[in-house]
Amino acid sequence: MQLHELVNTIGQDLQRRYGEKVHKLTLHGGFSCPNRDGTQGSLVDQPFVYIKPTIKADY
Repeated sequence: MQLHELVNTIGQDLQRRYGEKVHKLTLHGGFSCPNRDGTQGSLVDQPFVYIKPTIKADY
């Protein structure tokens, strides 16, 4: 058995679904995380753990 028969990558799955290679397009909306201070969303008491308060979105 070949590795590609055992492992299903996202690229292979998207190519199977759409019949051609799919590319990711990234966009910069000019805004930061809406829940950086923990006041938005369903986790009002806990802001997202993967957002560090020291990181700024000043690109």
